[in-house]
Amino acid sequence: MEKLEQLIDALTNLPTIGRKSATRLALHLVENKPHALKLIKALEDAITGVTQCELCGALSETPICPICRDEHREPVVAVVESHQDIQLLEATGNYHGYYFLFPGKVEWEKVEKLKKFIATHRVKEVLFALPPSSGNQFKLLQIKELLGNLPGVTLTQLAQGVPSGVKFENVDLTSLGSALLHRHKVEG
Repeated sequence: MEKLEQLIDALTNLPTIGRKSATRLALHLVENKPHALKLIKALEDAITGVTQCELCGALSETPICPICRDEHREPVVAVVESHQDIQLLEATGNYHGYYFLFPGKVEWEKVEKLKKFIATHRVKEVLFALPPSSGNQFKLLQIKELLGNLPGVTLTQLAQGVPSGVKFENVDLTSLGSALLHRHKVEG
């Protein structure tokens, strides 16, 4: 059945979905049309209704996300590499600042956008909330160099306790929360 195979192939493109899981999902969807139609509607709504915040890059249903609009947040911005990192840091309950999504390579334009964010939100601390790895440490140093001297702004990074090379999604909330509470100033 060609159409079923196309659905299975499409599902295997999703993260962590192998052929076996994709087959189970595909069969469930074609056998349960109300579930499939509900999923189609939810996908259409998310694809058309979710965009990126113009200021921080986080997923949002509005041009400026609720976190960037919240004037009661602490004057701290966490530099993160994924939308999931934002959700996980929020879930710890230990962080009440802003976020700035910085995926991929360090580019001058992204750093300039971060500088503007720091100025407009009167940020006093830039927290590099990147999972520990040699690549992310290099990224941190590149961003620090391009930011230059920012009077009145402290640069910090998460305390160790989050294992090197592990994505936040694989770290328990207690360890992540502890790393947030014990962050330290970036030296060098």
